[in-house]
Amino acid sequence: MIGLNDLDELMVRADEDAARAAQSWLAAAGLVDELKAIATLHDVDDPTALSELERLHATADDSAAGAHDGATKVRIAIESVGVEDDTHVLALADRGASDAIEGWMSAALACRLIAQRGLGITTFTDGDDRIMRLERAYVAVLHPPLDFTEKVDLIDDMPEERAFDVSGSRNNVAIDVAGLVCRLLMDDDIGLQFDTDAGHVRLHIGRRGSLVATLRITRTDTTKLKAEGWRAKGSDWTAKWAQPVRVSEPTSQALTALLGEDDGETCTLHISAEYLPPRR
Repeated sequence: MIGLNDLDELMVRADEDAARAAQSWLAAAGLVDELKAIATLHDVDDPTALSELERLHATADDSAAGAHDGATKVRIAIESVGVEDDTHVLALADRGASDAIEGWMSAALACRLIAQRGLGITTFTDGDDRIMRLERAYVAVLHPPLDFTEKVDLIDDMPEERAFDVSGSRNNVAIDVAGLVCRLLMDDDIGLQFDTDAGHVRLHIGRRGSLVATLRITRTDTTKLKAEGWRAKGSDWTAKWAQPVRVSEPTSQALTALLGEDDGETCTLHISAEYLPPRR
């Protein structure tokens, strides 16, 4: 329980949370606007991919506004001391502080998901200097420079059960998968698994930062896997990509192995993640 003596400290924290939320909102706006400009230059015309970014931007906008309103409630509560009943004042301050921190966390999450999805989109472009600068900005959001702000792991941005489904066109699913693989390359203590009725593929980071994939499928024709460099290992197939990884390659190969060639139909992947023990 908070008391009247806690209000000044509560105000400072609420102002800081609202400022962080505003920072995430502005970062989200800049990242989305720049990606839309790049999408025009590189003929990225998938409306679903871009509309999801707009939705996340709107979430960051609403969340930052909520954080601002929360900090304002705390300030109003402080100004009401001695005028309104203490119980009312404390309840208003407590609610405002909660709104401020929830708004910040929601705006920051939306910004990280924009960066994750943005990487998934730029992975499938030619990668000119402007795209490389944008990707650097995305990485800075997901893996901030030392002492800049605290890094948030991919698993912390997932549902509590650390699993979820993605559905849509092959292109849209590929963008989701590529964004997740990009984050996996930053969070090297995490394993990702993608499941379909045909089988599953597991991804993790191996020695020297290489990306390692283990595939198990029910398909009998493995000619394409062999041609792409996958190797049979018992009932599994394995592949490895050295740094720097061109994420579009493992993404496209894994999806083709699990889903077959793109036939224009809607597809679904079940995605899960777990922390892995330290490598020896």
